[in-house]
Amino acid sequence: MSDFNAPVDQAGSQKSTSRLATAALICAVIGLSPLLLLIGFPPPVAIGILASPLALILSIIALLPRTPKPGRSKSRAITAIVISSLTIMCFAFFFYLQYEENANFRRYRLCPRQMTQTVMAMMSYAIRNDNQFPPDLNSLVKTGAIPPSYLFCPRADPHGAESDYIYVRPAAGLQATDDTILLYEPLHNHRGEGMNIAFADGLVVFINATAARSLLEKQGLKVVE
Repeated sequence: MSDFNAPVDQAGSQKSTSRLATAALICAVIGLSPLLLLIGFPPPVAIGILASPLALILSIIALLPRTPKPGRSKSRAITAIVISSLTIMCFAFFFYLQYEENANFRRYRLCPRQMTQTVMAMMSYAIRNDNQFPPDLNSLVKTGAIPPSYLFCPRADPHGAESDYIYVRPAAGLQATDDTILLYEPLHNHRGEGMNIAFADGLVVFINATAARSLLEKQGLKVVE
């Protein structure tokens, strides 16, 4: 009786292995779908993110030594491992790029936005105070013109200073020329790559370290490392 059942059990195990390998391959292919975003297709990214690790797990189970492996099942499982592993690496690289993009967003958008609003608050202050800018940035915080967070660069590491920005109060007040620097950053705010500079006309731009040094020197200002 046991001899009669043995081939049936082996066949069942082979069938189960084949199904695992096939499922792993299908999951691996589904895991590739978010990569279509690169060419303009918007598949559900979450499905792909979940499918790739699942494909890797199923294919490893299909290759376990205790499981009989027909040739095709083994090939499908190995193919699933290769595809899912490459897909996971692509996802990791994509998320790294996203992290860098967020860092650039803080550098080129959030920090300049804060500085622009600070300059606008300075101009409003000057209009109400005989065309003279505030004595310091804390004066704007005390009057509620800007929140305390605007004194600090979103990307800079905390270092205990009162502000992450150097304020240059022009003696000419609102009569200062458009290219007069009102606010600029220490180079360490952005790891020495450059700094945001705010001008009297309200313009805020990120300038690389070399150009920033030259610009500050022309106006007799000190570069803060």
